[in-house]
Amino acid sequence: MGRSHRTTSSLPCCPSLSLEHGPAVLNSIHDTLEFSEEATVVATQRDRLPRTPRDDDTDWILDWVVEDTDELVGYESKTGNAVPSDAQLDGELRKLERNSGGRTTHLYVFTDHPTNPLSRTDVEWLSWYDVAERVQAFDPDTDSIRMLQRMFENENYETFSGFEPFEQTREWFARHDEHVVELAFELHRQLSGIDLYTRYDNTVPHHATTTSLSVAERNRSISLNQSVHIIPFHPQDHPEHVDAKYHPVLLIPAIRNELFVAHHVHAVSDDAGAFVEANQDRLAELVTENGMTLRTS
Repeated sequence: MGRSHRTTSSLPCCPSLSLEHGPAVLNSIHDTLEFSEEATVVATQRDRLPRTPRDDDTDWILDWVVEDTDELVGYESKTGNAVPSDAQLDGELRKLERNSGGRTTHLYVFTDHPTNPLSRTDVEWLSWYDVAERVQAFDPDTDSIRMLQRMFENENYETFSGFEPFEQTREWFARHDEHVVELAFELHRQLSGIDLYTRYDNTVPHHATTTSLSVAERNRSISLNQSVHIIPFHPQDHPEHVDAKYHPVLLIPAIRNELFVAHHVHAVSDDAGAFVEANQDRLAELVTENGMTLRTS
């Protein structure tokens, strides 16, 4: 889309900067882990952990490692659509354990995905967008916090903050496209039970939103002559590459700041009509409660 390709050179400095004036910023990133004033960065990509498990053929390099009194915490960072392999994660877990000195070990993975792309329970996942949102919530009262906040701004880690008033300019259309993608991924992060629909090459065919916002940001296939952005959501665990018989869809006009929530029903689906009929009272309540207008198409 309209913004430049994200670089990753500044991201590995995140823990070092966040610990410069105590652990408050780093603690804000974690919901189940709290660092003490003794926490310090002991390894990075350049200065790796010294001990490698004897049976490992690969010297796995974590992006950074924080040591505290009773814990050793490793971090692996990916951007775009990238996800670390199981072999990499297994090797990094062994590397942490080999260097733990009896401390409890943790491994966290940061990615650009709006929801957890990992199918493991022995590592923790965090979205770079969640990290950026929590860092931006701090008062910029120190140079390190201001630097962190500028870093996330420069890397385009932004969440949806609303549409801008309409202007008949190319710049407005480009920003509107960006806001549509930001809204889709913000909903993907916030909603439970449904996922942003992807298939084949991880791209929704209607509007070129991918499972990674950074990919969408540099994809200009959302043309300015498209009248409506169509963003479908499917139930979680829905079979990949298969269209759902019925599912919610966001419809956002390309030239107006409006949002429509549609319930898409395939004509061949017999049970979709039964679903709508069984839930029509609740649908009417939702429309009334949220000041919406019900239309048919």
